[in-house]
Amino acid sequence: MTEADIHARFVRYYETVNELHRMGYELFRVCPYISPNGMCYRCCLTIKKNTWKGCGAFFNEQRGDDQALYTPDCTMPWDDSDMTPRENAERIIQEYPRLARNAHGRDREYVEWFKLALDECRQEHYFYGLDEYFNPLREGYIALTGVKGRGLPLPPPGDSDTISNATRGVKLLMCEKSVTCPTGKAPSVSSTISPATNSIDAPSSEAALVETEAEGVES
Repeated sequence: MTEADIHARFVRYYETVNELHRMGYELFRVCPYISPNGMCYRCCLTIKKNTWKGCGAFFNEQRGDDQALYTPDCTMPWDDSDMTPRENAERIIQEYPRLARNAHGRDREYVEWFKLALDECRQEHYFYGLDEYFNPLREGYIALTGVKGRGLPLPPPGDSDTISNATRGVKLLMCEKSVTCPTGKAPSVSSTISPATNSIDAPSSEAALVETEAEGVES
């Protein structure tokens, strides 16, 4: 598979999620992260209630076909290479009716945020919540592959009080079990939106760091 094929798959995946939003399934969210060896773009398609109140890109790892669809490297459970985003969206609704039912509803704030992610995806910049060395809560923005020093604004918060140990790359979250969100809301960071890219410039001041230590979390 060529790099162009991989990029086309990623764009098709992002456009499928955008299509689901357009069809009224606005509670669908994408939660990607980079594997520890840096070789795999792991992600899942889930719903708002399973994303963290502290950062809407973090997944609480709920299992079940009514809670999430695991899609490593943006790969669907079927061959979608010749499918349009609309056809893919309809296939998801058909194959995972309970998940789709849970995703049906309004979330305009996330829908608009995801359009920024889609624009970046088309430029081969794929967002991810974290890797082993990047903490979006501390940096104040969501990272993009192939880009340094800037990213996307933090996504709107989810509804979950917990996150899983899959997010262990963030120092705050280095533990063996889920932890409770210490603030109950997304952290506030002073940052500047770049009009040219609709993305967020990285905070340069130490004052912009977000400190949210949770009791019982290992350093």
